[in-house]
Amino acid sequence: MTTLRDELLPLVDEARLVAVGLGMRRWRVVVRTTTRPTGIAGLDGGTTSDLELTPGYRVDFRPRWRGMEAGLTEEGEPRVTKISPNHTRAQLSPDDSAATTSVEWVLIDGDTDDEVHRCELVTLEKRSLEWRAQLRVKR
Repeated sequence: MTTLRDELLPLVDEARLVAVGLGMRRWRVVVRTTTRPTGIAGLDGGTTSDLELTPGYRVDFRPRWRGMEAGLTEEGEPRVTKISPNHTRAQLSPDDSAATTSVEWVLIDGDTDDEVHRCELVTLEKRSLEWRAQLRVKR
């Protein structure tokens, strides 16, 4: 038996694509999982798999206050919202507990195809019609 939510999901995803078609969604988002035989970066090739998120999500940079020696400074950390619920938790947050596996979220500029930010996932929250991911830029 399908629910009203199940019937509405394709319409919600289609509506989100309108913003993409109008050029209002600048970023592309990829969840990159790298597995290395030895677990030590740089010593072996390893394998990388990329999952590009279904278009329609929104990326914004939320102000976040951090204490610095000279006082408080405002710094934006990326947040990805409106991620289609068709993605699973296993796709968005692969198990990286093994020493040989690493996961990062990559924000790609949609205009230039440059990888602008490599991020780690801080929180992943499922809402009724979307996933929300709070990221932290790797420095």
